[in-house]
Amino acid sequence: MNRLRQILAFLGSRTLTVWLVASFILYYLTMAVWFGEAFARYISHLASSTLFRLCYVLFAVNCTMLLVRSIRKTGWTNMGTLLRLPLFTGFILFLLTFFMSVNMREFRWLFLGRGDTVSLPWEKGGTYRVDHVEPALKKNILRGPDSAIFDFEPGIVLLDGAGGKHSVGAYPPRAVGSSFMHVLNFGIGPGVELKRQGVTIYQGYVGLRLIPFSSEDTFTIDPFPYTFSLKIIPNKVIKRGRESVDNYDLEQPAYRVTVTQGDREIAHGETSTSLSFDDGMSINFHPPDDWVMVEAAYDPFIPWLALSIGLCIIGMVLYPCSFLVRRSPDSAAPSLL
Repeated sequence: MNRLRQILAFLGSRTLTVWLVASFILYYLTMAVWFGEAFARYISHLASSTLFRLCYVLFAVNCTMLLVRSIRKTGWTNMGTLLRLPLFTGFILFLLTFFMSVNMREFRWLFLGRGDTVSLPWEKGGTYRVDHVEPALKKNILRGPDSAIFDFEPGIVLLDGAGGKHSVGAYPPRAVGSSFMHVLNFGIGPGVELKRQGVTIYQGYVGLRLIPFSSEDTFTIDPFPYTFSLKIIPNKVIKRGRESVDNYDLEQPAYRVTVTQGDREIAHGETSTSLSFDDGMSINFHPPDDWVMVEAAYDPFIPWLALSIGLCIIGMVLYPCSFLVRRSPDSAAPSLL
């Protein structure tokens, strides 16, 4: 029994609070100095590491015991306690819902283009269809050394079963049904046609990471043994005095194409239409389509997290008033001094 009391006394001690807070500050500063994004790393560890979860739960238990002890000292019916209760309740609820949110939320990364169907397991059978993608680039653009990568914010428009439209951009995340969605990445998907002796044996779109324009990406077409490497190059270069700018026509881009079979390069060239290779084979390019990568997340604890933040805000307003409230020595009725 004495050992249990000692454990409970330690769990509710201010010494433990100081050690836990100091450990978190030391961790955070170390991550910030050596790795950059400290908060995101902490969230990732909290969702995957038993040690981080244990430390968090220990801190939540410690705070709860300290607050309960504080309330017991002043009495549950004391006016000062009642004024502090929203802040205490909101803080404890925040610790609980934040932990549950980090560990219980679900998310998917969706690679989407026009006409694709979005089906998420937590949407209870509801599906969405991609009406169109809002590209981040103009179709005909000029780019110099100091030009921005994107012209617009990328986005996507989804249609639900009732015909309602939902526009999703990069930021902030948009609520769509039970999900929160936002665009993570954007690109173009070249239209490709593979021919053998002039006969089409494959036709479709391939979503590649070709933006910014210095990027290079590869794709394969099953069951053929070829690997195609693409890089967008300027359709033409425009001279402006001593300077020059690159002109890109995204209705019919020009590509630097490399075709390999195994470790052997069998063709290389620059084209906006077609490239021949390997005894009668050719790859033809058609106007590309746009694609986006969307992150869809489901978090059932968001309403409770919002409630806890609301209680904390109300509590911070009421908390200073608790110091003005005193219980009269001659009366049970509280008085304001």
